[in-house]
Amino acid sequence: RPLACGDEKDAYVFRPVKAKLPTVEGSTVKQVRFTNDFVTPHVKWAKPFAGGTIRVLGIMNAFTARELLELAERLDMDCEAVIFPSPHGVMPDYSPNYTEKDANNVMAELLKKDYDVILVGGVNGRCFSAGNIKTIGQKVRDGAGLVHVFPTCLTNELAEIIPLKSPRKSKAAAAGEWQVAQAHPVTAGIPFDALPPAGAFMFECASPILTAGGRPLAAAAQIEKGRSIAFGYAVAFQELIDKDHMRNFKAGLTPTHPGGRGAETGLMYPYWEYHYALLAKAVIWAAGKTPVTQIGAIELKEQRCNVSIMPPCSRNMNLEWELKDNEWSSITNGTLGLEANQSAAEISLPKHNGTALLHLRLMDDGKVTD
Repeated sequence: RPLACGDEKDAYVFRPVKAKLPTVEGSTVKQVRFTNDFVTPHVKWAKPFAGGTIRVLGIMNAFTARELLELAERLDMDCEAVIFPSPHGVMPDYSPNYTEKDANNVMAELLKKDYDVILVGGVNGRCFSAGNIKTIGQKVRDGAGLVHVFPTCLTNELAEIIPLKSPRKSKAAAAGEWQVAQAHPVTAGIPFDALPPAGAFMFECASPILTAGGRPLAAAAQIEKGRSIAFGYAVAFQELIDKDHMRNFKAGLTPTHPGGRGAETGLMYPYWEYHYALLAKAVIWAAGKTPVTQIGAIELKEQRCNVSIMPPCSRNMNLEWELKDNEWSSITNGTLGLEANQSAAEISLPKHNGTALLHLRLMDDGKVTD
């Protein structure tokens, strides 16, 4: 405690380093805020983004909440988060009093704001309050985008805005290679043959954009003024899926390998980069911010790679490229200048042995368009 000498009796004031975070209305908890201080290796697929920063409300389980930050490292987005408690999770599970009710109170408060996209990472539909479900549905119909990963146990009202549907009977899981079912901006340019097999589970859709093992894996739809896309790959361990999706199962944004815990893919490169690239494209599409000029067909002939630009460049742009080997080491890279009205470019590649991965980024004034 402070001490005074002689007649000095000035009031002692302890000034905190930062202002205290306010508690959420209806709760005794404070909203969880993420930090960007801890940066992991990543590819900036769409950062900075030519379409501008995307405002995202992320709804996650505590166990996998870090995936939201991982996406933010790769995509130009301003994100606020609602974190639902889950077993063995990180913040805010340090508090035994943190409940679904608290998470819903946080969500209700944040839903008063406007977002370009609402992103849900495998949170069980039963966790959402009726009021929040109604608000989300209205926001999507009014023009907000929705990206929902592994939508399970949905109420009828929530199911109306999600293009993947749960079947009435069969809940058997399937697994297989990623297959593009129809052309779509979200799937364009993603190297699905470089990904390990996907687990597809208990969803039906008349017109999917992705499939695996004969099951719908992703679907997209226009919901009045808003766009909605859902991914049906499994993001929970099989033993939890078999129990009709335990309320607090530990699901997230990226797929769980069909082989289960500890399964080896045999791949030496960080294939999850392409999972995040797919999610980034989904968020951009749902936000209605896909730039007009995109990378089109890519054709490889010996040591030449022909890249089409669709539609032709409206002004001078750059095509950045990097060739990586099977262990993610850079073989070579470069930048090609593209002039206005140019519709194709040719990249000369060196000879190499084994698998190689070619990354392309179309740049407009230093910002990514595709």
